[in-house]
Amino acid sequence: MRIGVSVINDVRVDPRVHKTCTTLARAGHQVTCFARPTTDFPWPAPPPYHIQWLRPGAAGGKKMYAAFNYQLFQQLRRADFDLLWANDLDTLLPMWLHARRRGIPLIYDTHEYFTGMAELAGRPLTRWMWKRLERALFPRLQHIITVNESVARLYEREYGKPIAIIRNLPLRSDRRSRDVGQWAPPFRLIYQGALAVGRGLEMLLQTMTRLPQDVVLDVVGDGPLRLHLEDFVRREGLEKRVFFHGLVPFHALADHTAKAHLGLSIESPDFTNSALSLPNKLLDYLNQGLPVVVSDLPEHRRLVLRYGVGKILKAYSPEALAEAVLSVKEDRAFYQTAAQRALAAADSDLTWETQEPALLQIVADAAGL
Repeated sequence: MRIGVSVINDVRVDPRVHKTCTTLARAGHQVTCFARPTTDFPWPAPPPYHIQWLRPGAAGGKKMYAAFNYQLFQQLRRADFDLLWANDLDTLLPMWLHARRRGIPLIYDTHEYFTGMAELAGRPLTRWMWKRLERALFPRLQHIITVNESVARLYEREYGKPIAIIRNLPLRSDRRSRDVGQWAPPFRLIYQGALAVGRGLEMLLQTMTRLPQDVVLDVVGDGPLRLHLEDFVRREGLEKRVFFHGLVPFHALADHTAKAHLGLSIESPDFTNSALSLPNKLLDYLNQGLPVVVSDLPEHRRLVLRYGVGKILKAYSPEALAEAVLSVKEDRAFYQTAAQRALAAADSDLTWETQEPALLQIVADAAGL
């Protein structure tokens, strides 16, 4: 079966889309992924699917989205697919129009509660436009996927549509060899992901001023807050304890994760999408056997309590975060137990391989196979 997949990100730094395309291709489908090149990262090996790069010109904003969607629609008109797979609301419209025009099935994979993103909180007109598009198209969709139960239940309440859940879990093969449950100074924290509003980054740097000198932080990722965060580090004299590694391709991300001792996932409760998220980084940490400290949010709390892999913040503040980090660092028995439990959780059901049968069944159902 010929499948067209759309994503507005660079597929080299979007592991969910890459894993989806790879799973489909290895199941025998001919997959073309329409994506936007934003990096020059080389592939470690050629992917088993075709990438059609779209180049909308503008780096961001309304012009970029409009140009990307126009180019995507034009590409679809010249293509011949049996099924389409749209990732997120920002690529849905041309995919839906083409699917309706050709009478072929469409799967919509929404990676988050799109209109609840922190990036839209101060932009009411932009948020209204995306919400209007969502309300126009969502009720007409037949096959919808999202990343966790909290986002699925919210969409179901809002639109009365059944939502399947395919969690964005790491590949088992991404695990690196390390002494799980052991650490020697310095005690290395890691934050990986976008440097954007709603991720707790300013609070994290404020916390570093409250932690002892043998605690260091690796920040792996990029985004609009990077310059602001780097300025804070310089002002506070944290240059020897906070290290910015920038954006890395997903196949190299595990190398950074495996060098850390404690993973941080401290999304803000102030934004709907952040409050409902089950971040990729949290699952990546567990796959490398890292204990975690997390915000007291539904998906974070559910994961930590179920598997016993870390600490939940008592309050959303630098003081509470510092207390949680130190409680893990200074209790060697707890640290070792949490690390072993993290690895056991990943081995049991927290890897992408556990999601593949359900994903392929969704495709078969959509295609009527």
